[in-house]
Amino acid sequence: MRTLTRRWIGPRARAQRLRSNRRGMPAAAQRHDVSRKERNMPSFATVWARIKAHEGETFRQIRGGEFTYIVSGAAVVPDRTNQNIPRSHFEEASRLLPLQRTVPVQHLRGPSYIYAILMDSRIRQGDW
Repeated sequence: MRTLTRRWIGPRARAQRLRSNRRGMPAAAQRHDVSRKERNMPSFATVWARIKAHEGETFRQIRGGEFTYIVSGAAVVPDRTNQNIPRSHFEEASRLLPLQRTVPVQHLRGPSYIYAILMDSRIRQGDW
């Protein structure tokens, strides 16, 4: 009787196996990679306009922390941190909507702020 043995795979080979054809895209984005039209999502320009329209208002993070933000050029600047969150990070996170938690956006700057802003009802407006 022949037994199956698993061959040891090094970390590099494992990482290469796990990658799909879309290099650099997180696994969560691959699962949610459906076109915006199929999901009836507004364009990111519309989402960014909503973000700009609500600057200065109070938003709440998952754990209850409240913050406000200003939009400075192409970045969001929350009042509780010295980080600028670039528009491109919001655009990348918008491809993963709707978010259940911050885990899919942990590779971006300020994931709890991104989650709080994008999942707020003023920004969502029932679109996701």
